[in-house]
Amino acid sequence: MGTTEKRMKMPVFTLEECQQCHMKMKRPFKVGDYVFSAGGQCQNCKGNTLIAAVFAEKVPQR
Repeated sequence: MGTTEKRMKMPVFTLEECQQCHMKMKRPFKVGDYVFSAGGQCQNCKGNTLIAAVFAEKVPQR
């Protein structure tokens, strides 16, 4: 048939950006997160955040 590829599990993250102070916060992805939806409260200025990106990162190989 063909060669078998070993699939890597990559952790998924959500990037939230504050609408007032523009601070960016990376956190683990939660089901229901999508780009341009409301996030949580900013840890810096207590303003509202917006989800700016959802992405996966490769885990460094040992």
